[in-house]
Amino acid sequence: ALAAVGDHKKALRAFDIAVSMDRRYAKAWNNRAVSCVALKRYREAEYCYDQALKVEKENSEVWHNKGKVLELVGRLDEALACYDMALELSPKDKETSEDRKLCLQKIEEREKEEESVEA
Repeated sequence: ALAAVGDHKKALRAFDIAVSMDRRYAKAWNNRAVSCVALKRYREAEYCYDQALKVEKENSEVWHNKGKVLELVGRLDEALACYDMALELSPKDKETSEDRKLCLQKIEEREKEEESVEA
């Protein structure tokens, strides 16, 4: 509820309490990561997504969200791999499909730029 109203700092404290009580609470790790992203704490968000995935390796939402944060920090190849994993688990997820497509476009643009620099 705190994150929903934009109070991500208080939400982080609440999620910290939740995960300290149960380190295997994947939803709390995922939600904590979402608040970290909102606060531009991307490394911390990635850590939280990794913790959620340790508990629920087949959670397509977490794979998708991890892909988004990796894309934000420019780690496009890793982001694409996360989107692929999310789609493997939920093949009809339109949002993930669209995010994967946009990430792939960024990778292609980066490769074109690298080619033009080398030429």
